[in-house]
Amino acid sequence: MDASEIEGLYRRLGPFVYRRCLRLLRDPEKARDATQEVFVRVLKNCGHIRDEKGYLPYIYRIATNHCLNVIRDGRFETPAPPVEGPKTSTGPVQESSADLERILRAAETSLDRQCVEIAYMSIVDGMTQDEIADVLDLSRKTVGRKLGKFRELVGRFSNAE
Repeated sequence: MDASEIEGLYRRLGPFVYRRCLRLLRDPEKARDATQEVFVRVLKNCGHIRDEKGYLPYIYRIATNHCLNVIRDGRFETPAPPVEGPKTSTGPVQESSADLERILRAAETSLDRQCVEIAYMSIVDGMTQDEIADVLDLSRKTVGRKLGKFRELVGRFSNAE
């Protein structure tokens, strides 16, 4: 992939990546830095992507993993505001924003990375299980199973209080 292709990819997908980073990091400057880092990684590792459709899930995973690493490593100087989850009755958790934030932080230490990524996509981004399965190239059944693990954590968290 040459520089002009990366530039075109950045123009098309940059705003999407920035929004994803902003949702996770909740800081515009950190989201801009993360977006740049994501595209640096894409430039270094894009040789194995065969078709245009493969770029979005790949870049989305890089952005999510990078932001989760930033959060996990505590690279924030100030605490992030609470996360606003979707207001649906079918969502995996029906908690206040402060409780939701604590649960998501607990998930980062208690569950595997893919479970956490799926939980963020469902709760923070408001994506459906089908959308998550498409982006992560997983079966809908796998997404449902991983969300089930997250729901179990929520149940343990709720019972502990």
